[in-house]
Amino acid sequence: MSHVVSPATRTRRNVLIVLGALVVLALLVAAVVVLQKKGDDDGDSLGGLHELRKDEFAKALIDAREKAGSWSYVQTTTLNDKIQSVVEGKVTWDGKKVDVAFAPRGATGEAGEARYVDGTWYINDPRLSKSKPWAKLDSTKSKVLVDALDNEVDPRRQLAIFEDPAGFQVIGTENVGVAVAVHYRVTVAIEKVKEVTSNPVVGNPGDMEVFDVWVDNKDRLVKMTTPSDIGAIKSEEIQTFTGYGAPVAIEAPPAAQVQSTVLKARPERKTEVGSN
Repeated sequence: MSHVVSPATRTRRNVLIVLGALVVLALLVAAVVVLQKKGDDDGDSLGGLHELRKDEFAKALIDAREKAGSWSYVQTTTLNDKIQSVVEGKVTWDGKKVDVAFAPRGATGEAGEARYVDGTWYINDPRLSKSKPWAKLDSTKSKVLVDALDNEVDPRRQLAIFEDPAGFQVIGTENVGVAVAVHYRVTVAIEKVKEVTSNPVVGNPGDMEVFDVWVDNKDRLVKMTTPSDIGAIKSEEIQTFTGYGAPVAIEAPPAAQVQSTVLKARPERKTEVGSN
């Protein structure tokens, strides 16, 4: 049986259809907003990570360190997967002036601590004197050693090793404990390694050194590992960097506890401290 639909009924029905469509549209818009918000939150949780190109990698890391101005680090050295040493340090750097303090873990202010303040090296060695345990290195008489130490703590020089690498690979995003970061694998010619570092480097021309590097959302180096295999001996240096931009105070030791010294090499190539 058919029913006659009055104009008023037809109008009400059209209104309901329109209202229903508006409700559906509102729900769709809300869903899009929620998804967008979720996407934004997910991006924030990943720290807004982005991949660096090979040609900008070294500069980006150097600029990020300079912008931060300070950081702390822990350096662990292993031999055949067994920990041999752990060193903790802190650095301040404004792009020109760098101050550094580092020591075996738990030895801050004790034997083994080294400080580089206002261009001068100080090493804590109680064998010198109980009242004056700090050795101030003579930059002229210990020039070779001082120059080597200066090179090792130069933040720009440390990262310049990644300029124009022989190989560059983006591994992916990983959580390394101190941060969520992008993992890069960078291959550097041994000649470049020898040019940048002052430490003895084993290798022949044409050899390559592989660095695994993790970089956070602000292009800051947060972890780096350097494996090295020499026959049956496997060693690895693991560096973790934290506290970027945190207040750091690195001061010269009290003058009353300092004496000028010269570091000399013994015939068996061990290092001894001699006071002037």
